[in-house]
Amino acid sequence: MWKIHEMTKISVLLSPLILILNFTLNHYSNAHASENVITLDDYLKQVQNSNHGFKAAAQSSRALELKSQEGELLFAPAAFATTQFVNDEKLNSSPTSQGTKTFVDSYSFGVSKQFEMGLQSKLSYMMNYYSIEGASPMFLKTPKFYESKTALDLSFPLLRNFLAKETKATTSVMKSQTMANYYVERYKMKALMLEAELSYWRLVLARETVKVQKDLLSKSEKIYNWNKERYLKQLADKSDFLRSEAEVQARKIELQMAVDEEMAAIRQFNTTRGTDASEESDVLAEALMVLDGSGSVDVKNLYIPGFSESELREDVKAAEQQKFLVEANAQGGIERNRPALDLFGQVALNGRDRELGKSTSQAMDREYPTLTVGVKFSMPLSLGVMKDVRKGFSIDRYAAESVYSKKLSDLKQEWFELQKKHVEAQKRLSLVNALESAQDAKIKFERDQLLRGRTTTYQVLLFEQERAAVRLSRIRVKSEILSLVAKMKLFGKLQVAALE
Repeated sequence: MWKIHEMTKISVLLSPLILILNFTLNHYSNAHASENVITLDDYLKQVQNSNHGFKAAAQSSRALELKSQEGELLFAPAAFATTQFVNDEKLNSSPTSQGTKTFVDSYSFGVSKQFEMGLQSKLSYMMNYYSIEGASPMFLKTPKFYESKTALDLSFPLLRNFLAKETKATTSVMKSQTMANYYVERYKMKALMLEAELSYWRLVLARETVKVQKDLLSKSEKIYNWNKERYLKQLADKSDFLRSEAEVQARKIELQMAVDEEMAAIRQFNTTRGTDASEESDVLAEALMVLDGSGSVDVKNLYIPGFSESELREDVKAAEQQKFLVEANAQGGIERNRPALDLFGQVALNGRDRELGKSTSQAMDREYPTLTVGVKFSMPLSLGVMKDVRKGFSIDRYAAESVYSKKLSDLKQEWFELQKKHVEAQKRLSLVNALESAQDAKIKFERDQLLRGRTTTYQVLLFEQERAAVRLSRIRVKSEILSLVAKMKLFGKLQVAALE
């Protein structure tokens, strides 16, 4: 008795210490587990930093964004320079005055610019050094001399490329093509983020499905044992025993299918975040967000981006740029097939002397000017072909507009369908929640009845099995809602983390 009394006192004294120790261990375990939880945002950042496809699309989009300015170079000032050396020994009609051999060193440089009003200009300086051999001093007193010229050339188109329409169309073609590819790459990034989010929720659903299937198998085994015991005691028919045995086997098959799906989801999960395919890709030690129990995802208060025609999805923006491309190409084609009528002129200041300095000085003075003014005209003679080509380019414009309108209409329909499915899924979730509440009340009542001896354990197990099936339906509906919201994010702004 004394030993029992002393042991009781010791246990009473140690119980608070044991409680504190258990609390500390549980707290540390929970904290440690929470540190290893990969949230959806964490996973998407991993994908952005490690997925080769995403990084390639991000780099390509950045490169295309920079290259989109290339067309502006057509209207930017351009510098040019030319150097050439000539040794001319051809026969001349008058060797005494022209010589038998001529050496020419030529240098020129300048700046040119195409203005958006259509005017083309070029300001240049040219210097040539001549050395003539074999000429008579009587006819050629200065066989070695310098020629210099400062010139301003202007050209203004009056028909083809009037107001630089053709050049502007070329600029638009270059920009639209680049921007169409840019938006294609941006949409690839969004599509990869959608794939990653769907992979995340697929694995979350697979893991929780395995838990529910294990629970269902456990309850089926309890029912099987209950029926087996009653059958052996000849209190139930063999059919009940065989039916419960078949149900256990069916539950095992469902559990194995759930485990296989979990393994496949883990492989996709790891591959999407950049893990190479290997045996380790079938393993995932980290915890994920949950759809059931405490801390589960609240699918009723998720952020859903709105749809706006002023901020279209990137694939539609790419289609819009394709429309601009076709329109600009058509405009350029129409301009190219117009008759060309150009007004041109040149103002030049000339110098010539045996000394370079004097020659250059004369080319900067108005003492020896040259003024040239003219008109240049050209036109294709196949008027019928030219008319058909211009008509074809006009038809291209209407076709491009129709293609874009169809793409925009499909986008609106896709958004409408996603919204409708989201509302329907939320309604189903409310019904499943109500059914689950009813199942909880039914199980509670049946357990009370069991304590009073007014029902059987078998009946309670059946009700618990039904509730587990409803739980599986609930997490599937929640997973469907999360997948729909992920697809709706395609219509919002792309969130890109800083790439490592």
